[in-house]
Amino acid sequence: MEPRTAAAHRFVARRALARRGKRRYTARMIRNAMPGGPSPWRQVGMLAPLGLTLGVATAIGVGVGVLVDRWLASAPWGLVVGLLLGVVAGFRQVLRDIRRATLD
Repeated sequence: MEPRTAAAHRFVARRALARRGKRRYTARMIRNAMPGGPSPWRQVGMLAPLGLTLGVATAIGVGVGVLVDRWLASAPWGLVVGLLLGVVAGFRQVLRDIRRATLD
């Protein structure tokens, strides 16, 4: 038996999605439905830098807060607001990355 071509794999994937009742196909849906499914290493690669993302966003927020404190002489308030904004921005990006990595 000859190995299937990429076009044949896409055809099989579309047929499998049609059996599930999916009418619109995205490239990711077709790739996930292909024989063998999605690579787990791809998801690991997409989710590995999440801790770094959160840490860097928090550090940037704190840095901006300290600069605002020095500029306005408003002691801890710039730091507190910058820390909160950095943490919120970091969690928002982490959630986006998780959704992107696990989306079908």
